Amino acid sequence: MRVQSRPSGVLFTVLLAFFFVFCALYTVLIGAQVYENIQNRGNRTFNEVTALAFVTNIIRKHDTSGAVAVRDFQGTNALVLTSVWDGEPYETLLYAHDGYIMELFCSPDASLSPEDGERVLPGRITFEDLGGSLVKIDTPDGSVCVFLRAGGSIYE
Repeated sequence: MRVQSRPSGVLFTVLLAFFFVFCALYTVLIGAQVYENIQNRGNRTFNEVTALAFVTNIIRKHDTSGAVAVRDFQGTNALVLTSVWDGEPYETLLYAHDGYIMELFCSPDASLSPEDGERVLPGRITFEDLGGSLVKIDTPDGSVCVFLRAGGSIYE
């Protein structure tokens, strides 16, 4: 004996299948949006923490008397860190140029331009000497003040 299906039963089955497909697609789309939000927050945190930690650690490395200064480098605000290698003075300049935080290691009398530095991180950064062995580092994502423990400001 053959069982005949009713049109309402087939319609219900098809609608239930479409509902299931819709719920699955909706879940995937919501999951993708959540993933994108988490990724954006992680990138923002990485950019903020990495740039500030990088510069702070370099300042700590060069924190000796008279070794840290903030000055103009061909129209660009730069942090200048002085060190001595084989009896010769050298400078490490940190500055922002073309959307990147740049680093340039050179002798004090070198005639170099901001384009000559190495790209370290994407981003912008500015430095401000607050006096009293205090240097302020500003990025679009945050700022920090670093106290020079050795009184390393060149202005003292």
